[in-house]
Amino acid sequence: VFTPDDGTELKASRQRSLAALDRTIALSPDYVVALLTRSELRNIYAFDWTGAAEDVALAEKLVGGPRADVWLQKARLAAALGELETAVRLGDEAHALDPLSGARRNAGWHLLALERYAQARAYLLEEHRIRPWESSLNFYLGLCDVYEGQPRDALKRFQYADSDYRLT
Repeated sequence: VFTPDDGTELKASRQRSLAALDRTIALSPDYVVALLTRSELRNIYAFDWTGAAEDVALAEKLVGGPRADVWLQKARLAAALGELETAVRLGDEAHALDPLSGARRNAGWHLLALERYAQARAYLLEEHRIRPWESSLNFYLGLCDVYEGQPRDALKRFQYADSDYRLT
């Protein structure tokens, strides 16, 4: 039975996730994926941008060169800090390193925020060709439709988005 609450359990589960990542990194300090995951959680849930940046910097040092997942996390952090042009550039670099990284999706979000709708649409359509199963792309493409004055097209797209996005 689903019982809505005030978000207390969600917050607690995020704290447990961060604590588990802290323990993982303490045991394996060179585990890049754990550092990037903790960076993501610090960035979007804890709003700990300093800690998130430290995790990304350490991951970047450990990999010793360009790597798509590191660049993607750097892009997400740049976007959170309001550096959207930097986020798009880093997303482009991540995509060049690994077209399957999902970087076009993220850069599409950032381009929407920059009100560069045609470029956002192009990026999102490219990602949709690569990852047709990712239904959140339909939501962001629907936003392109809304911003470009095509609400009927947007409604059609939203029908194929994840349920959370459809409700939005």
